[in-house]
Amino acid sequence: MEIKDLLWVQPDFSFGADEPARARKRKSRKTEASADAVETNHSGFFTVKQLAGLWNLSEDVIRKEFENEPGVLKLARKRKGKRPYKTLRIPRDVADRVKTRLSS
Repeated sequence: MEIKDLLWVQPDFSFGADEPARARKRKSRKTEASADAVETNHSGFFTVKQLAGLWNLSEDVIRKEFENEPGVLKLARKRKGKRPYKTLRIPRDVADRVKTRLSS
């Protein structure tokens, strides 16, 4: 089997300087999330996803770190027979306080 026989799989793919633009470099989801968080956060509050993207941590770590922090808005929805859902909104000053505490 020769290379020319394999071109039917992806004819526009090649190695070297003339490879397609889509195969060159892809953005990671974390950089997209952090860019979105910086651009769209004008309210002074962060979501768990935005803060996780900015700090390069998982959403679980952010949730555990902020769930008992004073000043965080907790929106809970309890449903009978189902698990409760909690939404956290983290003010910018609380995020700065926790970041200072964690980095020292």
